[in-house]
Amino acid sequence: MSEDWSTVASLATALGTLVLALATFVAVRAANRAARVAEYSMQIGIRPLLMPSRLEDTVQKIMWGDEQLGTSFRRRRRRRNGR
Repeated sequence: MSEDWSTVASLATALGTLVLALATFVAVRAANRAARVAEYSMQIGIRPLLMPSRLEDTVQKIMWGDEQLGTSFRRRRRRRNGR
């Protein structure tokens, strides 16, 4: 009976390790893609689009590393037909 529990524990450990390995692989792949996109954007001189995630967020002043200033956009909800 004790051999059965040790086998189950070993298999569970192996399965958990495999799941963590797959999650790490996916995360590293996504990070590499984001880094490639950021590097390409930097090479062609595109600035990131910064905007608040909530309607009630305030406009923020932003200064980049090359001392250029900008502001975040304020989204406004547009209503149609007076609604």
